Amino acid sequence: MSDEIEPLLTLLHLADSALPIGGYSHSWGMETWIQKETIHDFGTAEEAIRLLLVNSIASQDGIACGVAYRCARDQDFQKFNLLNEHLSAAKWPPEIYQASTRLGQRLLRLASETNFVASLKGLDQSKNIDGAVYSAEEIHHSAVFGWLAACAGVSERAAVSAFLQNSSNCLISSCVRLIPLGHTDGQRITVNLRPLIARLTEEASSKEMADMSAFAPLHEGACVAHENLYSRLFQS
Repeated sequence: MSDEIEPLLTLLHLADSALPIGGYSHSWGMETWIQKETIHDFGTAEEAIRLLLVNSIASQDGIACGVAYRCARDQDFQKFNLLNEHLSAAKWPPEIYQASTRLGQRLLRLASETNFVASLKGLDQSKNIDGAVYSAEEIHHSAVFGWLAACAGVSERAAVSAFLQNSSNCLISSCVRLIPLGHTDGQRITVNLRPLIARLTEEASSKEMADMSAFAPLHEGACVAHENLYSRLFQS
């Protein structure tokens, strides 16, 4: 029984929005939209999160999470490096690039220092293992998430769905604090998104880097504009 329960507990821990890696301090561009009143209530918040999940998060980072999972399973460090380089090139808004890499670096450090999983399967910033040398600038959150999920022993679909759930929870949390929304409304959005996340998980799982894409130009513009807002509560 523990062979089934421990991987699940590890995945729940990994996807916990309270994990101390800094996710709580990022709005991923939502703060710009809320200040401009593009997002201003329950309906507009849910619509925006749905659009981002479909057009950006699942189609890029969701697929990356699955690719990283298979890299860990196959011990393919070269492909894992290439995946992180791909993500770095794709995340051109500076704040979003920095958020993704800082969360990835902190998550890997946390896993290294706490025995988060029994084995990191060779993913260690301090060592050169089969040519795998990692710098803080080139480790992305979705990639580390997928790698650690594989180390935990859960399925690829479980890993991708947990990552998408975690991503949506971060967006919902920022809306709850900024619009503001009531916590019950935030939970309603979480429930409403379940079928979408299940579908996106099926679509993203088993895809390759060549399938990764994101088309959300208005969101990218909001991410760029964020650093010049008059007042900010979030880092991105």
